[in-house]
Amino acid sequence: MALPPTLLPGPSPVALARPCREDAPCTAAPLLLAPSPPRWRDRAHARGLPIAQKNAAHLLDVREQLGTDFAVVEECGRHDECLDFTTVYGSAVLVIEYRRQDFERACASADGLRVVLRDLDLQGPDSPEHVRDAC
Repeated sequence: MALPPTLLPGPSPVALARPCREDAPCTAAPLLLAPSPPRWRDRAHARGLPIAQKNAAHLLDVREQLGTDFAVVEECGRHDECLDFTTVYGSAVLVIEYRRQDFERACASADGLRVVLRDLDLQGPDSPEHVRDAC
């Protein structure tokens, strides 16, 4: 699959949809994609830095063109997308869940993935609202 015209290298950044949350509706948010993936991929890799895809399962088919090395995926257990990411990235996927039942679901099907449960507001360890677990 080729990059959609709006993702082809060029001067215009791309706005992607913000993921859904219980307390916030799904809306368009200005998440910007660099205009020339090969250029930033080559710069990062020349410095020994990997590049991550964050969420955006609709971009999995163009992973090679984007040049990403691993994925950071929020709520793939909740949205039943973990397998989509592992099919493309193998075990190079970090899963973050915000609800206990989704965390347990992701852990049960993780098969070697790193899955982390966190509180949505990412409270520090001294906060009574702090949540962190891993499998």
